[in-house]
Amino acid sequence: MRVFSGVPCNLYLRTKRSWALTLSTALGSDTALGSDIVSVEIRCCNFVDWCGSVRMCFVLREECFMKCFVLLYCVFIPCVSSVFTAVAQAQDYMIAADQGDAIAQKNLGDCFMQGWGVEKNLELAVAYYQMSAKQGYAPAQYSLGRCLQKGIGVGKDLALAVQYYKASAKQWNVLAIYRLGRCLQKGEGVGVDLRLAATYYRMGADERYEKALYRYSCCLQKGEGVGVDLALAAKCYQDSAHQGYAPAQCSFGRCLQKGEGVDVDLELAAQYYEDSAKQGYAPAQYSYACCLQKGEGVRKNLALAATYYKLSADKGYAPAQYCYACCLQKGEGVDIDLELAARYSKMSADEGYAPA
Repeated sequence: MRVFSGVPCNLYLRTKRSWALTLSTALGSDTALGSDIVSVEIRCCNFVDWCGSVRMCFVLREECFMKCFVLLYCVFIPCVSSVFTAVAQAQDYMIAADQGDAIAQKNLGDCFMQGWGVEKNLELAVAYYQMSAKQGYAPAQYSLGRCLQKGIGVGKDLALAVQYYKASAKQWNVLAIYRLGRCLQKGEGVGVDLRLAATYYRMGADERYEKALYRYSCCLQKGEGVGVDLALAAKCYQDSAHQGYAPAQCSFGRCLQKGEGVDVDLELAAQYYEDSAKQGYAPAQYSYACCLQKGEGVRKNLALAATYYKLSADKGYAPAQYCYACCLQKGEGVDIDLELAARYSKMSADEGYAPA
């Protein structure tokens, strides 16, 4: 047996799981940590004041001696290098921020918010956002608005959050424009104004922001704050879906399935449902399961349908809970389990789903 240890370092940029996957890839193994690794120990430390220590200890079998060097030069050293870079960058931001640089103050706030190269400190992150926002820097105004809206590092204040969103939106910050639309639609920190909300969504959509495209499509489809236009709604859903936004992929799939604003195309609808479902979006997992169960646009597969029903059901989606209960009752794609079926049926009923 040989033991190899790394050097003290900060591992803010890597989680234990990401290390496990990286090591597994480097070793070419199908197991979680690689069949040739007996143990891997990672302990995080505070890099700034060196008050802790980190040790990566690979205990490998004698025949895996060369693989250790692959890990050292291809995995460990690049990660340590990126950590040193993050710390150095944070220090540069500190120097510039102390000199009143608004961009550096915003970037340093991000570092403290995420723990990039510094100890994570939400309150300090907000303080730097405030410094930058007071100088009129739009991205900082948006970030401060989000903190105030969510109560991150500062007390929740929806009205003040809206004020910062407005200030940022005036400088055409698309994220702030979108968030302002959401506040107006939901009445958070400001009175409900669906027409103005739709206007902000359209502004964001004009900038091709996927979330704004999606929300503007919803307005066009339902006639909320704007006239109904199914063709334009479908187009905006498609534009957002092409950027990989899961809710838009699901909604565009539904347009294709029902022929709303586009010609019916069941096969393409199933593809969009699948793309969205693979991202873990519960309504899409349910819709794709329906396609699999009925054989609409895709080959019928009851076992896979039951799997997707369960994935969606376990996220609390009531229609999926009911359908999965039906699968368990009838033994469609799964073994019959009346007790579990009753449990899922009750979950659906508790959510107010009428068929349950």
